[in-house]
Amino acid sequence: MNLKGFEQSLTAFLSARHWYIAYSGGLDSHLLLILSQQVLLNAAKNGIKNLPDITAIHINHQLQDAAEGWVDHCRVTCKKLSIPIIVETVDIQDQGNIEEQARLARLSVFKKHLQGDDVLFLGHHQDDQIETFFYRLLRGTGIKGLAAMAAQRHFDQSLPSSGLLVRPMLVFSRAELKQEALQRGLQWIEDGSNDDARYDRNYLRLEVLPRLKSRWPAFAASISRLTRHLQEHQQLLEEVAVDDLLLCEPCYEHFWQEHSLAITPLQQFSSVRRKNIIRHWSGTKALVLSDAHMQLLLQAITAQKTNQKFVLQLAGKALRIFNNRLYLCCADLQWQTTVKPIQWNGLQRCHVVDVMSLSLMMPLALNLTVKWREGGERGRLPGNKQHKSLKNILQEAAVPYWRRPCLPLIYSGDCLIAVADMILMQEGLELLGPDNKIVINRPVAD
Repeated sequence: MNLKGFEQSLTAFLSARHWYIAYSGGLDSHLLLILSQQVLLNAAKNGIKNLPDITAIHINHQLQDAAEGWVDHCRVTCKKLSIPIIVETVDIQDQGNIEEQARLARLSVFKKHLQGDDVLFLGHHQDDQIETFFYRLLRGTGIKGLAAMAAQRHFDQSLPSSGLLVRPMLVFSRAELKQEALQRGLQWIEDGSNDDARYDRNYLRLEVLPRLKSRWPAFAASISRLTRHLQEHQQLLEEVAVDDLLLCEPCYEHFWQEHSLAITPLQQFSSVRRKNIIRHWSGTKALVLSDAHMQLLLQAITAQKTNQKFVLQLAGKALRIFNNRLYLCCADLQWQTTVKPIQWNGLQRCHVVDVMSLSLMMPLALNLTVKWREGGERGRLPGNKQHKSLKNILQEAAVPYWRRPCLPLIYSGDCLIAVADMILMQEGLELLGPDNKIVINRPVAD
């Protein structure tokens, strides 16, 4: 094991605020904990100041009878090393994909503790990388999935200020790590569940990969090289997508929490780059599109009429097309169906629903009522003598159709004076004055 190379890889993170070590007590994480502390001690001996603190995080999944004993082992080990330890207990349902539940539970714990200037070190090694490659290959994935585990990335890839996740041991095989641990006389936990071939990853490690190795002894190095190449290709695709995306006029509307793209420039790209743009754009919003969903979306985008009512719902979100733009928004906005008319005196903020309140830029003593659309409403736009149907007014104002039932309507008596903060009628202009306006707020805060 090239300890000099390992130490050099960690010195790149000496400016971090805090080092967290994901510490299960097993071989990989135990060696990682020892070596990380050694890097910090050597740096201190060399006169480097303001070094990061180091803390171990142990997660008790409660899936083994020996789990409590493992907690004790980790506490004792950290006490001997004078390293603080955080122990978190998580609940895993004994059904469904237990491996995936455990992974998500760990991420939740790490997210709880990790801050923007922190680094979380994980003990994944070369053998883990190969298992991940085949696991994802057999489940069906693209380049990003086959690239397996990145050596370094932001913990939350959509949030650069979320801290770093680093895997400094990916270049080492488990055999190398074990040899180093034995030379140091380390004692670690052996998880008996690792020998249970009912779990997919264990089956790969115990049954499949040994046969591949016996036939192709150098396959591990070949797969490792392939994952590195795939990571480079994925990075290139993302860089191209970022540049292409800027040409598609990306927009975010804070109140509605909706993202959108202009479809016309999107149509100018080849179908391959179009897919790359959409995949990157939706992926940064934690929405992963299957091949089938992508195909449906591309068909709608390439159609001549992009104002059609296209809706694709998945994972609590919806992709919609309106006014030549592609929107990513909430799948359901139905708060208006449960809200009764609300009286508003114009002086104080009017709490309409949990996610919305109304106020006047210049408060006035008024007698207003806030209602929701029922159909048949009419209003008179500034400068007009004739009233028009609210339906036509909203259409002409290019208000997305899914928002229209959710817009609060402000009345003075029986007269519609405003639609949220978007449209002020002639009567509203006369009532509020030319320099005043209605303000819509999200979230509600006093």
